[in-house]
Amino acid sequence: MLDWELAHLGDPGEDVGWACMRFWRSVDRPGAPALGTRQRFLDAYAAQGGRRFDREAAHYWDVFANVRWAVITLSQAHRHLSGRERSLELASIGRHCAEVEWELMRLLRDR
Repeated sequence: MLDWELAHLGDPGEDVGWACMRFWRSVDRPGAPALGTRQRFLDAYAAQGGRRFDREAAHYWDVFANVRWAVITLSQAHRHLSGRERSLELASIGRHCAEVEWELMRLLRDR
């Protein structure tokens, strides 16, 4: 499945961080959803022609993905709450902002 709404030229690490973001998976299963552990995903990514990410680079892209998602959730909430575009979808996405903030605090604390 392709999702074009966020498509742009950028660092491949951005895609890896986005794929491994906690929001897409259950809390107790680190890694990429339906793709196994984080290390298995990173190894498979490198084996298929992607680059290898060390621990520091992977952490940077984890934080980056979560900051990006936090901005998106805040923007969606604002669109709904301002009355500019009333939508249950926007409201439900917006309410995830606190979860993303929590994940960012966890990521930064673990450093």
